[in-house]
Amino acid sequence: SCRSSRPKAVVAIKPFSRMSELVDSKASARLFRKICSREPRTFQGPSGSYTGLQLLVVKHTLLYRHLAMTRVSEGDRAVEVGCSYGHCTALFGCTALGIDHAPEKIEDARRAYPQCQWGCGDVFGDDMSWLDRDATVLFLDIGGGRNYKPVMKALAILIPLMPSLRLVVAKSIEVSTFLLKIESSILTVARDLAMSKDDDAEAAEEVAVEIRRRGGELPVSLIYSHLICGPSLRYLVGKQRIVSVLKKMAPLLQVVEASSGPPEVRERVRVAQGEVLPPPPSVLLPLREELSRRLRKQLNNGQEWALLAVFGRLPRGLFKKFLAVAADPELHRQASDPSLDARSVEPWSEVWQSSVALRHFHAFLVSAPEFAVLGDTMAQVATMDELYKLRVRWTGEVSVEAADVDVVPQALNGQRVVLQVLDGNWCAAEGDVPEIKDLIVERAWLLVGGQVVEQLTDEVTEEADE
Repeated sequence: SCRSSRPKAVVAIKPFSRMSELVDSKASARLFRKICSREPRTFQGPSGSYTGLQLLVVKHTLLYRHLAMTRVSEGDRAVEVGCSYGHCTALFGCTALGIDHAPEKIEDARRAYPQCQWGCGDVFGDDMSWLDRDATVLFLDIGGGRNYKPVMKALAILIPLMPSLRLVVAKSIEVSTFLLKIESSILTVARDLAMSKDDDAEAAEEVAVEIRRRGGELPVSLIYSHLICGPSLRYLVGKQRIVSVLKKMAPLLQVVEASSGPPEVRERVRVAQGEVLPPPPSVLLPLREELSRRLRKQLNNGQEWALLAVFGRLPRGLFKKFLAVAADPELHRQASDPSLDARSVEPWSEVWQSSVALRHFHAFLVSAPEFAVLGDTMAQVATMDELYKLRVRWTGEVSVEAADVDVVPQALNGQRVVLQVLDGNWCAAEGDVPEIKDLIVERAWLLVGGQVVEQLTDEVTEEADE
């Protein structure tokens, strides 16, 4: 059951200090009703005590303000960057400074909360004289749901300038979602915390490497779904900026309009000639092993199966990941060769993409000793008609592939950061006052000097302050 008592260790500040006032606006009330309607969730949280700067990432305003009331003590010095009208800054219960780039908002905040200090400032500007460098707590809300990069850049600027920090809370839907949805995201976040930089040129080079593996051209609409780096680009570059970023990267990348083909794939990215780099073994080999395991399970009766039937029963998600990593420019070229496919299909049409996928599947089977491909082909490269007639069976062998990667231990120096993505189970207490039943640590890592030391064990759900 919910308790209606206020969280402890909070000094009241009028006129905006009680939990009930977190839902004083229609938007906040709608958000509160939405999160209260969710099924209670149980996530494992980090066990044990980890020393270092606590960096908490949250998605929404209610939890952001809840932490301002429950994680800041009277002896702290707190700064909020992106304070807007000052509502959260006034909740700290300690010496508090609110900073925003909009003078009219600062004037309103100064009138509403004269007990706090206020100032205009731009975290990305040259003048940082407004910053309280002795602060122990930093809250950051520069747009909340805006692109990943500005939030990370702001953190990389501010944290080194504030050596006394013990707690940082950042409100960002993008950073939170990036960390929860993209498996390798923590490596990028750790790097950006240590030294954030503009990723456009780096992202363009990564796109160029992957497009070369696909024959040198790719529809813009398929960048996010067909490239290994695609999901990360959604956050690092921003969904709305991708075309403008690509256009700025000439002559490495050129955005062109194809004269034919389905309308949705006519806008293409064409890459300058360069070395076609092989896919990273650390990414490719686990996918090959998983694909092999699925096929062995399907073919374990020792019978021959039509290659096309086996291909059709593969999990789409798995093979899509494999195709993104194992893309071969020669197999893309073969799919466009009219001598190998009498249909003369249009590049990047659905039929053409199916041909590309089938050729990659055939190449995988031929390269794997545990599978035998049966059937006749007139030349070294099979036509589509010949591929349709091939059969496959499991030989009984099990291929063991291992990535030849040398791991060189590195000395870890620098700041220790305990990074956590937080959420909570909310309920309405007496008088419809918002209250957190459980504070949930969805993911957590220990970072040292820009490197990921450990993904913290997640076995305990942290109880909310009473």
